[in-house]
Amino acid sequence: MTDENTFELDPIPSPAPSALATNPGPAELLRIAVQQNASIDQLERLMALQERWNANEAKKAYHEAMAQFHANEITITKDKHVSFKTDKGTTEYNHATLGNVVKTIKPLLGSYGLSSSWEPARSEGGRVVVTCRVTHKQGHTESVTLDGPLDDSGRKNNLQSLGSTITYLQRYTLLAILGLATEEEDDDGAGSAAYVSEQQLADFIAKVNEATTDAGVMLVWQLGRDALGIAKNVKGVDELRGVVEAKRKALKATNE
Repeated sequence: MTDENTFELDPIPSPAPSALATNPGPAELLRIAVQQNASIDQLERLMALQERWNANEAKKAYHEAMAQFHANEITITKDKHVSFKTDKGTTEYNHATLGNVVKTIKPLLGSYGLSSSWEPARSEGGRVVVTCRVTHKQGHTESVTLDGPLDDSGRKNNLQSLGSTITYLQRYTLLAILGLATEEEDDDGAGSAAYVSEQQLADFIAKVNEATTDAGVMLVWQLGRDALGIAKNVKGVDELRGVVEAKRKALKATNE
């Protein structure tokens, strides 16, 4: 009983114990909120929480899959020899073809719920831009972008130059985002016959100095280092490395 100076409050309704999970996640909390006629504002906040929770779980799954992927011993050999002459001299080097890289990597990626894709584009200055994306089956995606000029080596026409640059950037963006590198095939020293002229070294240096982004500088460095390394031109590699480091510092200072 109560007198005129006292009153009783109705108890706050609560879900049955069986309705609560041991550690309820956003989805469970949202279900309970609907059962208890929560307001639209409360439901929207819970839905936003659910989306953030899902995104975080997907990101964790992505990094777990990548860790498992990198636990494998992955060997990508340079399976193609390139040789061409221009008025600047003769260039010879080995590289891993895109087909070889994809054939080696794709099945292993798929076994961990990962897939890759590319998006090519052209910049306002006419440079070729390629973005490589790696996506986990739960939805988390990470990407890397590189750009470069049209590859006019070997007397290519415009379409061949465009295709060559796209293929080159596809190869290196995929390797870059996966943190992989190619390995030289054992050719019993045959690669030592490769030749890179001083003019071609100068061309690599010029391309570094023309680059407007750090990614562009690193792209030229990859190409130049491969060609110079195969030619056993250690002095050239060191010289190009110094130019690359100076250019990267200059770009960093400009962007700060």
